[in-house]
Amino acid sequence: MKARLGRWLAVWLVGVMFLALALPVAAQDGMGQPNCNGLSEADCQILQDAAAAIQNVSAFAVPAWSVSLQLEAGADSVALSANGSARAVLPEQLLTLRDSFVESENPSAAVLTWVQGLDAEQIVQILQGLGLELRIDHLLVEAPEGVFGITGEGIFKDGGLYIYTTSPNGAEAWFGDRLRVDAALMEEIQSSLDEASQDWDTLQADLESLDFRAMQEALQPVFDLLQKYITTTREADTTYNGQTMHVFTTTFDVPAFLNDPDLAAALLQSLQALSALDTSGEMDMEDLDINEAQMRLLLTTAGLIVKDSNYSVTVWIGADDSYTYREMWDVSAVLDLSLFGEEGLSEVTFALQASIDLDEFNTATMDDVVVPESYEALDDLDNFLPGVPEMIEATLEIGKTYNGALDGDTDTEDIFALPLEAGQTVQLELSSEDYPYLSVYGPDGFQVAYFDTYYDTETVLTAEEGGEYLVVVEADWAMDYDLTVRAE
Repeated sequence: MKARLGRWLAVWLVGVMFLALALPVAAQDGMGQPNCNGLSEADCQILQDAAAAIQNVSAFAVPAWSVSLQLEAGADSVALSANGSARAVLPEQLLTLRDSFVESENPSAAVLTWVQGLDAEQIVQILQGLGLELRIDHLLVEAPEGVFGITGEGIFKDGGLYIYTTSPNGAEAWFGDRLRVDAALMEEIQSSLDEASQDWDTLQADLESLDFRAMQEALQPVFDLLQKYITTTREADTTYNGQTMHVFTTTFDVPAFLNDPDLAAALLQSLQALSALDTSGEMDMEDLDINEAQMRLLLTTAGLIVKDSNYSVTVWIGADDSYTYREMWDVSAVLDLSLFGEEGLSEVTFALQASIDLDEFNTATMDDVVVPESYEALDDLDNFLPGVPEMIEATLEIGKTYNGALDGDTDTEDIFALPLEAGQTVQLELSSEDYPYLSVYGPDGFQVAYFDTYYDTETVLTAEEGGEYLVVVEADWAMDYDLTVRAE
């Protein structure tokens, strides 16, 4: 249970931190400069101004974001769809970190130096000044092993963290906790920082052994060749958000890049240069042993595998303020695996479409973000089952047995609906040779019963209130099971 909730919480926390720290380098390529291949000098200047503008953003809103992913491998397929909104207001300390990251020749070392300078008081100031919100209006993953989804909202405001979500039976709940600054908290934070300092010292020593500028120079031959196949074109201007927008689309011709006659030599040159720099063994390249003919063979094979591909990114840049107000990604590929002679898996297709709208640059606030007046403690998340109705495997019927199976890897739980009337009593019996767990959640989404089949194989449940109960069978190992509901 804790693992599932940890994964669920990470969706919000990692997502908002990514928005807060990664957006300043949006609209730039991997070497820190906008791609101007195919553009006039004037059009290139528009992209350069956009990159400079977004690097100075301290607050922004995301009116909408969306992601759609489809992966098909033989008879199996995985589909992900998600959308929502967000906003972020960064405290001065995080702006300092961002600036040091963007401007430094050694970003990793700059971030580590910043982290090592933190003390308990600074941590509290960051938490009190940070404002983040991420809404997930819909997130659904459909795979052969089952369905996973969430709907909800995460808010970090005025030192308080609040999580709203729904359960597969339609129940909803807020959870939260506020930062209470006292001597005990300050001591706990400082103690944690002191314990981590030894690991940071070790990491800094490892980073100092790597010459990032030399590594960048080592990769330059491949990067220069890459630029030949990345092209940016200017589209017709449009109007968005009351402002004229300059629209640019960047594409990458993957097949042409893989078939470039100079790629093998450039890759080999870069790998050899990186291997020479890897005196500490941090990059695990000390045993590099490949010649140009072997590299050409690998690239030829890769070219045959990539049957079709598409990569494009379109950006909308404000004509008045140079901010990037919208980005859209369209990435797809068809891989031909018949060369490997795998039975039943000759082709893999991948398609990703994603978009993000941006607004309120340096004017966004958390004033309109309303935190709940009442909420459950964050610790009570362990007792709540988050999810969407699509996650329900089936509806259990009294007097019938459901035969199920879990693979213990990607499929570790099955969720069932069990409608009960107030005062109704039933017996739940779970039998298996491999000792799964069984949990029952009430109409409010909170756990009302639990047992481990290593010790018990059945439990009696009396419904305190009428509604849809949720019965969950869990295991982290492969197993078959029988679940039976009997009237009492």
